[in-house]
Amino acid sequence: MTLTVQVRCIHGEFLYCPTFLCDSCGAPINRYDEGIAEYTMQGHRLGDFSGAVKHFHVGKCAGKQPAHAFSSSLRDHLTFLCNNSGFPVPNEVAARL
Repeated sequence: MTLTVQVRCIHGEFLYCPTFLCDSCGAPINRYDEGIAEYTMQGHRLGDFSGAVKHFHVGKCAGKQPAHAFSSSLRDHLTFLCNNSGFPVPNEVAARL
């Protein structure tokens, strides 16, 4: 099974910037407070991986997903991703985990 995560790089004159693309409208999610991450664990057991994590704009694109989907703010999602990857997370952010 192939899963695609909508992370693409925007190339500019002096820019190489990875960004999330909304899985609903396809537009970039430019700020952490404009996006959410959603995934489903339906039918999974403890220790299983979820299906693909999808990213949506808050409000206009979110809310069309299945009722059994879990969601978290893009800020929390990225904080957990950094923490679980061994990337140093500032103390004030780590205190929220």
